[in-house]
Amino acid sequence: MIINVANYIKGYLVVEVKGFSIERFMNLAVNKNIYLWDVIYLKDKIQFKVSIKGYKLLKECGKKTRCRIKIIDKKGYPFFMFKYRRRKILFGGIGFFLVILYVMSLFIWSINVIGVEDVEVYKIIEYLNKENIKGGTLRSKIKSNELEEKLIEEFDNLSWVNVQKKGTTLHISCSEVLEEKKIEENNNSTKIIANKNGVITEVFVKTGTALLKPGDVFKVGDILISGEVLIDEDSGKTKRVQPKGKVRGRVDYDVEFLIKNEYVSTEPTGKKEIVRSILLGENKVKIGISRNKFENYDIISESKRLSFGENYDTPIVYLKETYVEVEALMKKRTEEESKIYGKKLINTTITEKFEENQEVEVENIDIKFENKKEGLIVRAKITVTENIGIEIEEIEVIEE
Repeated sequence: MIINVANYIKGYLVVEVKGFSIERFMNLAVNKNIYLWDVIYLKDKIQFKVSIKGYKLLKECGKKTRCRIKIIDKKGYPFFMFKYRRRKILFGGIGFFLVILYVMSLFIWSINVIGVEDVEVYKIIEYLNKENIKGGTLRSKIKSNELEEKLIEEFDNLSWVNVQKKGTTLHISCSEVLEEKKIEENNNSTKIIANKNGVITEVFVKTGTALLKPGDVFKVGDILISGEVLIDEDSGKTKRVQPKGKVRGRVDYDVEFLIKNEYVSTEPTGKKEIVRSILLGENKVKIGISRNKFENYDIISESKRLSFGENYDTPIVYLKETYVEVEALMKKRTEEESKIYGKKLINTTITEKFEENQEVEVENIDIKFENKKEGLIVRAKITVTENIGIEIEEIEVIEE
């Protein structure tokens, strides 16, 4: 590898030799200590690479052996510079670009915060902005030790903070204070109530008293777990605790859609325009003369930030926007197509409604269709099993 780089810097030639005394030619070259590499023997000729200095010594070998020496190619830094000697603007631009990259490496362009749950990341970012620490801040202005102390002082939930400057990225690692377990005995009057209507399927009580059991019907507002616990049956003495537990129930959701017989569909015409741009902060510079000339279109955006490795981000973003021309077409659905589309809408509804709640189990989907003049009505009863309890504070009503 090092030899290849050295040869490229010095420059070398790809040479072809023909004649009846090629072996004698090679022996003379070896005796003169001329370094040849990548030697290829062909039928009536030989090819190899040689340095510029070595090529001058080969001419004498060629005369003695009556072999013809022909230069096939010239490679390396000297020939590259000679070829582009008149393109000063090109090299000036490359030099300017390298200078810009070096200058940008002196700044922080991205901030990465990890290890927090109770303290929201955006609050830490807002605090950093108040301290004038954001994208575009000089690395030298950020004192890691001072920032660590300030963050711990500002956020009570943080017990440990580590700030590291890696390349153009500021990494902030945090650990939060572990809350002490609350004493079970509690003077506050709370309870867990139902926030839906349905049938109880499962009751798990950690603290408190369950007032309903599996199979019982419940409605919104019914008390599921009370915070009052009986400690002496004879005297009826009770104590107040923080109710904890989980109650699951079977709940029905009704969904209804109208699938119209006629609808407007946007279809691509096959024409498209690609617009390329460079984003530098909030500034956008277009590359080339392409532009969107369609009145109705869909847009597909792809962006890539210029970076060097994981820690060297730059504020330069390459943006590619593909504008696809579309046209509006009036179409008609058959009854079967309407049913398929209706089922798809129901599945989409289920996904959107329950995707964030991993504890919801869909037990049954009952779908019915009804034809109307304007289209097909799709009705669905979605039966799920889910957590149905929420904790609220009891309000004592004082009668005057």
